[in-house]
Amino acid sequence: MSTRAWTIILKMMDTFEKWDFDTFAYCETLGDSALVHFGFKLFHSYGLLEKFSIADSNFASLLNSIKAQTYEVNAYHNVSRSIELTRNFHYFTK
Repeated sequence: MSTRAWTIILKMMDTFEKWDFDTFAYCETLGDSALVHFGFKLFHSYGLLEKFSIADSNFASLLNSIKAQTYEVNAYHNVSRSIELTRNFHYFTK
C-alpha cells in the first residue's frame, strides 16, 4: 500500500465512530485488504482477539477465507455491503 493510500486510510479512521464514515471510499482505498483491515479494527475495538486469544494469522486467514468463499462469488452481498452493514450496526450499538 502506498504512503498516500495509508494517509487517506488514517484520516478516514478518524471518522470511524461517526455516522458519516464513508465505507465505500474506505473499501475503494483498501481494495482487497478492506475486509481484513475492517475485521481487525472492529475486533480490536471490542478487545475480542485478546479476550479469546485469537492469533492474528488465524483471524486474517478466516476473513480471507470468508471473502473468497462468499463475497467474491456474489455481486450484491459483497465486501463493501458487509462492511457497511456491520459498521452501521457497530455505530448504533456504541
